[in-house]
Amino acid sequence: MRKQIKTVRTAFLAAAVLTALAFGAAQAFAGPECSPGVPPNTCLPDCDMICQEAGYPDGGMCLPQNCCQCVER
Repeated sequence: MRKQIKTVRTAFLAAAVLTALAFGAAQAFAGPECSPGVPPNTCLPDCDMICQEAGYPDGGMCLPQNCCQCVER
């Protein structure tokens, strides 16, 4: 009986670790999102101006996904 409990506990622990690793990997590859209120594919010509017009007075920076990440205070 003890062996069965230990086996179930080990399997549960392994499943929990795999779930955590899968979640972390998904978050790592997801990348940052565009700022709220800023449409995608709008990095050019000027991300700073786009962010300021969207209500972010400190401007923003262009991400590789061609969207603006605006600076929040």
